[in-house]
Amino acid sequence: MANASPSPEEAEVLVLSKPHRGYPARELTRFAETLEAAVDGRFPKARYLVLDFHTAAPDIGCAGPAFNQLAGQIETLVSRSPLIAVACVRGRIGGGDLELALACNMLVADVGAEFNFSVEQGSLGLYGSLATKLGYVYAERIMEQGVTLTAEQMKDKLLVRETLELSGGLDPLWRFLERTSRRHNASWAIFRAQRMATPSIYASLQ
Repeated sequence: MANASPSPEEAEVLVLSKPHRGYPARELTRFAETLEAAVDGRFPKARYLVLDFHTAAPDIGCAGPAFNQLAGQIETLVSRSPLIAVACVRGRIGGGDLELALACNMLVADVGAEFNFSVEQGSLGLYGSLATKLGYVYAERIMEQGVTLTAEQMKDKLLVRETLELSGGLDPLWRFLERTSRRHNASWAIFRAQRMATPSIYASLQ
């Protein structure tokens, strides 16, 4: 993960990049500090926080207080700041990466992205996020069967907002966010209402 750049104080989009597997303690700390800085108003022009997942393989499942606290920060970001959390998935995703992606308000994906929901890669947080969005019975079935879904299948289930051609870089994502920024206030209000109406998954795990 890397801190937002360039000139984060002037940027409308903050980016945290996850190009490798795992969540070392120092990176959990750095990520959490960036989120808290956003909540404290250190990035006054920011409208979106993008979590860019572009690992080569599904991440391992994650657990523990630090990871759960981070996921909770992402989950509640929209209720504590004017930022909308956006997960951008490139490649194959699972485990802790997928858990954080589903904690975001909005998920966009490369057309070739794949989403692995196996129990071995999952956790209570992943199951809770999926159950909140799709229902408990379906979440149980999809994780027990270790289902892998394509980006288009995720879009059909309304888990992915938009599929984009990202093999050449993130320019399509920036154009998508530029379009959606015209409705930012309305989208933020809807996401905030959704968050406030739904009990936090991670509050009980910390």
